[in-house]
Amino acid sequence: MQCHRDGKQKGELSVESLVALKKGGKSGPGVVAGKPDASELFRRITLDEDHKDFMPADGKPPLTKNEVKLIAWWIKEGKAEAGKTIAAMKNTNALKPMVALFLGMGGSTDSEQNDGEPYQQINPDLPLTIDTSSLANLKSKGIRVRVMLNKPVMLDVTLPPKSGIKMAGIKGHILKLAKNIVWLNFSDNQLTDQEISFLPELKNLEKLRLDKNPITDQVSNYLISLKHLEAINLNETNITDGAILTLKKNSGIKRLYSWKTKTTASIND
Repeated sequence: MQCHRDGKQKGELSVESLVALKKGGKSGPGVVAGKPDASELFRRITLDEDHKDFMPADGKPPLTKNEVKLIAWWIKEGKAEAGKTIAAMKNTNALKPMVALFLGMGGSTDSEQNDGEPYQQINPDLPLTIDTSSLANLKSKGIRVRVMLNKPVMLDVTLPPKSGIKMAGIKGHILKLAKNIVWLNFSDNQLTDQEISFLPELKNLEKLRLDKNPITDQVSNYLISLKHLEAINLNETNITDGAILTLKKNSGIKRLYSWKTKTTASIND
């Protein structure tokens, strides 16, 4: 939605409605009913992450394997329709466990249906409840909050680019939701090292975007203790190889984006 919506349609594609998604953009139809392989959206989300056409781009967190399989089922078996309940659909034996996993309702998928690939593992440290008042306060201040899973409660929190929102006004609410936040996006908000010094409190963070902020190598010291952290976007920041060397101490980090920085090293070197 950040890149494909009314007012900002990269590749002339909008995903704000099913009609627009099916119409697609420059590269063809986004979704073709019954045909995942002919659907540009599905092709893009299943490419190798290093491919130039992979989506989402710019270091944004990719979909989980379970989410990709849900989309594949919806296109092929659900014929890319909207407004139907599972009860009204046929051949949903493969669908139900995927939906249960997505909603955090327990259950597991058949290993044969999963082609031998493990589904998303749920972090046992995630809380089953949430501070609803802090959630409401963040939304009222213009913060985008998406509930990714209900049991346990997993949050995707985004500070809109160039928002002008002061960290001092939202920090307290973020900390009350700290253990629920799994994805966090602070991109392009002129944040300093001091303003994000609370990041070590987000113990269950998996994916983090800090790109386009004037942060330095100090940020790496905030992140080495986050054992669930897998991906970090530090594009267009002031980090150097010193940050990379520090972040290597966190063996859980698999991807680090450092385009347009003073770095020459890689997290995988």
